[in-house]
Amino acid sequence: MIPSIKTLMNLRDFTNQPITRDQAKSIRGIMERAVTRAEKHLLYPHSSHRGALAAINAVLNGCGVERIEPGNNNRSPAIDYVNMGDTYDTTVMIVRGRFRVGCWGDIVDRGNYS
Repeated sequence: MIPSIKTLMNLRDFTNQPITRDQAKSIRGIMERAVTRAEKHLLYPHSSHRGALAAINAVLNGCGVERIEPGNNNRSPAIDYVNMGDTYDTTVMIVRGRFRVGCWGDIVDRGNYS
């Protein structure tokens, strides 16, 4: 499942301005192409989705794509995300092979990443 345009409209760019509907559509299109590519070529989602995050980073004018390695239990998945400058800023992430919108700081707070 890919986040809806309505959900993507909750994102803000790096200057903390709300994104436009056209930007949300662009981000969703990037996600759809990545998922289709992964399914068509039987790729593990991470391999095609990580490239999509780089394109999404350009749309959001973010600070790059970063990764948090998995922690010590099931509540501590690997997280790839567009860095928006703050741990608790809403961003686009890949968690367990799926695109998510949220803040990676909340996931880390709940997990065991020591």
